[in-house]
Amino acid sequence: MQQTLICPKCGSQNPSDYRFCGACGTRLVLHCPYCRASVSAEHRFCGNCGAALVSQFQRQAEDTSEDEHEKEEPDSIEASLSYIADNEVRELATAFVREVESWEDKRLTINPIASGISLKVMGRVFCCLWPARTAFTVSYYGKAGKWTDYKVTTTDSLEKAQRLAKQSLEYTAKD
Repeated sequence: MQQTLICPKCGSQNPSDYRFCGACGTRLVLHCPYCRASVSAEHRFCGNCGAALVSQFQRQAEDTSEDEHEKEEPDSIEASLSYIADNEVRELATAFVREVESWEDKRLTINPIASGISLKVMGRVFCCLWPARTAFTVSYYGKAGKWTDYKVTTTDSLEKAQRLAKQSLEYTAKD
């Protein structure tokens, strides 16, 4: 028996491999705002970190339209990082962004997005920062041609994340 996903907006049943509702276009596969794990819209708690999701899904479902990218964008880098509850980790995330800004590559842009910060070179995303309550994750595009996540919680892990992002920038700019 094939599993189905129930749309949080219209209640329609959809095959489990659908990302969007076939009836209304609402996103069915969502991401936990705390750990970024993929979760179904019908779940009340994240299976990865246990966070309560009901209000997050209601907000995400309201934000989702036929165009997946019509989310309200934060107005600054600081607003994107304000979700991090741990002050020390927020300072690490800010230091990460400041380091990237210091690279002085005219092709580089840093943009706040609905769930984090994207780093682009020549219009191509090469790295993203995903804030959570007590850590942040840096997703970077590597030489193997795939995305990899690296969790940052300490100064040592921050320095490694900065090196990985710089390598990703260089790799993406060459491609």
